[in-house]
Amino acid sequence: MNLKDVFDKLTSYNLFNYLFPGFVFVLVLSQTTELMSPELDFNLGMIVIIYFTGLVISRIGSLILEDMSKVIFFVSIGNIDMQELLEKLKGNVKFEAIFEAMNMYRTLSATLFCLGLFTIVDTIMNFSDLIISLVDFLGEIGLGILFFYAYRKQRRKVLLCLKHPVNNTADLFKWKKKDKRGNHDLNQQHD
Repeated sequence: MNLKDVFDKLTSYNLFNYLFPGFVFVLVLSQTTELMSPELDFNLGMIVIIYFTGLVISRIGSLILEDMSKVIFFVSIGNIDMQELLEKLKGNVKFEAIFEAMNMYRTLSATLFCLGLFTIVDTIMNFSDLIISLVDFLGEIGLGILFFYAYRKQRRKVLLCLKHPVNNTADLFKWKKKDKRGNHDLNQQHD
């Protein structure tokens, strides 16, 4: 089996939620720490390691980041009814793209937070330059927060799609304000 066969079998979800974040993690880790060699050889074995790394990071984002966000960022990001979600995803390419983007942002946020953690570990283990490590750490955490807020915004779109039928992408931006129960009104234009 060659690399082309592997890439042909990947779905867009696998590509953007496992392989891409795994690649970002391995590449940045190899370039900013002494925990990995900066020389990367992209053979089938390395692609499997990258994919598995992305899979683990995706689970960290799903199982830990969502729950931690309620404690750390003091935000509720709503609950998604999985049965309703699966029904809406069937044959709805636009909604599927919105859902995939939401998960990709969550996974990228988890990737960057994990990189920040590994930067701290590298600084302690290898007595790395504190200033460079601090810059790397702040950049990773800052980008992690950016992608977390992108995830949160995308999750609101998913919740909105679950509550209201969305005929086109423009429908997602037609809500004005939340009513007393926190529901968006799709019939009013955004100011």
